[in-house]
Formats: sequence, structure tokens, C-alpha cells
Amino acid sequence: MKINYNNTALGILDNPDSFNFHLPLHTIPTMTEQEDRQFGNSVINAFKNSGMIKEFKKNIQYVTQPFYEAYHRSHSKIREIVLKEKFHEAGTLIIPWPHHTQTIFYFISTNGDEENWVYKILYVMFTKTPKLDTPELGVFVTMNKEDMSFKDFIWKGFVDQGRDSGWFVADLILFKTFLRYAEPETKIVCGQKKEKHCGEKYVNETNRKVEILDSTYFTTISRTEGFGVSGHFRWQPYGPGMSNKRLQWIADYEKHGYTRKAKILR
Repeated sequence: MKINYNNTALGILDNPDSFNFHLPLHTIPTMTEQEDRQFGNSVINAFKNSGMIKEFKKNIQYVTQPFYEAYHRSHSKIREIVLKEKFHEAGTLIIPWPHHTQTIFYFISTNGDEENWVYKILYVMFTKTPKLDTPELGVFVTMNKEDMSFKDFIWKGFVDQGRDSGWFVADLILFKTFLRYAEPETKIVCGQKKEKHCGEKYVNETNRKVEILDSTYFTTISRTEGFGVSGHFRWQPYGPGMSNKRLQWIADYEKHGYTRKAKILR
């Protein structure tokens, strides 16, 4: 797997002045051609003038499909605690799909008080496909409860799928909460280097350090004539006095009978 400036939007971190991207044909809200240009310039200026660009560079994470699938299986458990989590961080997520790659730049600040939830959010997503010469801006969302400011720009295809600005913000916070409690297999691939991780070869052709996130959960599988239990996440106590908790993946198994060590979930 190659990570470079052609299949991601990481170029905006190194050279925002020369970074080129385009806007999708259908967005929410609809803009005129002049408004498109003005908005595009405002995005570039936001990156150039933002003090967070240093944080975007320092915390770049490549989310493998096994890890992303594990995250989606955890939704029901994560929702129980997401508003209680306190965040103040920024970074970059790279999510590969079969026919395109998404690069997400984000900033999250929440107070962890579910009774009076205060937040400040920045979420910017670029999509890159082999057919496109430049990345496409699919999502731009800013939210700040403290001064009640809000601005969004979303590709109509996402909206038609039921993904509005709130969906993207919730998905980001759920993912960061999952990352806080799960136990990912990680590997740092420095700029202009290559590494092998969980059976995959990664070639980092950028100038930035990238952290690979993969999913390997160990559990026990039982085989018997009893009834089957499908795979699921559960909160697993661990540590001194079993006072801490982490998300543990429990693979499909049959109730009762003998047990054996499970394979790595990939």
C-alpha cells in the first residue's frame, strides 16, 4: 500500500499555496461559480493561517479497513460513553476505500459534561480517486457552541445518504472514542520509508510520519452443539483490581463445550 501526495490530500500540509483541489458538482448549500472560488480560497487561507496545521502534521493516522470495520461494530457500546469523554486534539485521518481515499483533517474540543455539552469542531474531508487529477472537497464543517457559530459545506451525495454535518461530527467523535478504548496494532512509517505491518507492506512516499492503525483482537472460541453467539464488542475489565475498562472483540462462538485460542481478527 502506497501513501503519497497523489492518493491523499496531504500536500495541503506542506504546500498550501500550490495545493489544488476542486469542489463537487453538487453541494449543500448550492453555490455560484464565484462563491465556489471564494470558498475554495477561504479553505486554503484557513489552513495557512491556522495554528492547528502543525498538529495536523504531527498526528497523521492511516486507518486500515479491518480497524475501520472493528470500529463500526463497536457503535452500540461507544454511544454509551461518548458524551462523557473529554477531547482537545487535532490530527489527520487517512481512510482507504476500494476506489478512493478519504483524507480528514480535524480538531475536536469537548468538555465531557453530558448535561451541558460544550464543543468546538473542525472537520474537513478531501476525496481522491485515480480518475481525478486533484482531490475533491466533500465536507467542510465548523461548529462552536460557545459562540454559536456554524458553517457547513457537504457534497449532495452524502446528504442524499442521510449524512449531514451532524453525522460527520458524530462519526468522528465516536471513532476517536473507540480509538481511546480499543487496543490497536500500530506501526510508525516515517517519510520516504517502507515498513511491513500485519502482513501488509506500506510505502510512505510523503515527507510526513504516518501511524498505521490495524485491528487484532484475541479471544476464546468455543465449539459445541449448543447455540451460536455472533461476534460482538464488550467492555472488558482489566488492570489492578480490574478497575479499568477496554473494548474487547469477542469472535463468533458456540455456547458450552471445549475452548481454543482464537485467530487474530483481520
